[in-house]
Amino acid sequence: MRDLMDLREKEHFIATRRGVLDPKTLSKEDYQKLIHEKPAYGQIICRCEQVTEGEILDAIHRPLGAKSLDGVKRRTRAGMGRCQAGFCSPRVMEILARELHVDQSEITKCGGQSRLITGTNKGFHRGGAGQMNYDIVIIGGGPAGLSAAIAAYDAGCRSILILERDVQLGGILNQCIHNGFGLHTFGEELTGPEYAARYITQALGRKIEYKLNTMVLSISKDKHITAVNREGRASSRSTRRPSS
Repeated sequence: MRDLMDLREKEHFIATRRGVLDPKTLSKEDYQKLIHEKPAYGQIICRCEQVTEGEILDAIHRPLGAKSLDGVKRRTRAGMGRCQAGFCSPRVMEILARELHVDQSEITKCGGQSRLITGTNKGFHRGGAGQMNYDIVIIGGGPAGLSAAIAAYDAGCRSILILERDVQLGGILNQCIHNGFGLHTFGEELTGPEYAARYITQALGRKIEYKLNTMVLSISKDKHITAVNREGRASSRSTRRPSS
């Protein structure tokens, strides 16, 4: 076959494949040097598996690089931890979209038609052009987020939106069935769900707007927030400047 097709061996053929660099295998001194040269290796994207942005960039830009969430996962273990990609997926999607020069709606789980973002939620729109404008956007409907929304409302702000990734407000308190909460705030001992219910009742009583099952994908420097839920994708903008 070689003689028939006049095949010739490439002079610069690379017979071995270089694996994705794992910074955890380096010494402390070498790891610090790597971060100094390539700061992306100092940014942890997957907290469970301690996978850095540098490793993900390597996985994307190498020959036959990753083009999907599962592609990154197989090469770097990002998404294989305890949360099963619950926290790092939005960041990995953002990196993939940025490096592949495509919109996040084009990013897939495992190629083909396995897109994670399927459309735009028209009910999410406010302010035209697919964008909502709020004075305050709060990410997380746990006790801190709820109390912040309530305090903002009581201070006179009426344009407030809470974005919560879970199916209900309350955050981690819904799992804390032991008592011991509420002594300082409400003057009585409550379980976690009871404590959360007090804040939820106050927020609902003030008619503070919220979205459940909603994952925030990115926050830009000019305060544009992109979020997605089962109904689709939308963006919002926080317009109030923090007081000095």
